[in-house]
Amino acid sequence: MKVCITNGLQPTLLEAGFEGLWSPRLIPRMGYCEYRCTLCGQVCPSGAIRRLNLEEKAKTRIGLAMIDTGRCLPHAHGIPCIVCEEVCPTSKKAIWLEERTVKNRAGWMLP
Repeated sequence: MKVCITNGLQPTLLEAGFEGLWSPRLIPRMGYCEYRCTLCGQVCPSGAIRRLNLEEKAKTRIGLAMIDTGRCLPHAHGIPCIVCEEVCPTSKKAIWLEERTVKNRAGWMLP
């Protein structure tokens, strides 16, 4: 966890039981997984975090980003915004926005 340059890797403490006391867990609110960093896989003593080269890491999916429409101010005010897409570090953007027409379970069109 000490090698994490963004401090995103944090101990699970008792969340993983006594055996997993110091197991690392990525907490994106504390720090993201740096796109060009492979240090954690290089130093993990158990192999729980795989050793990846930069090409492999670029292809590895570690999560799914979703927009919380209740907290996104541009969305709440109907203002176009592409900040998430702009700051995404991948060359083929892992985050992109597209307009879609969505229906709820009753078949009603949602904005």
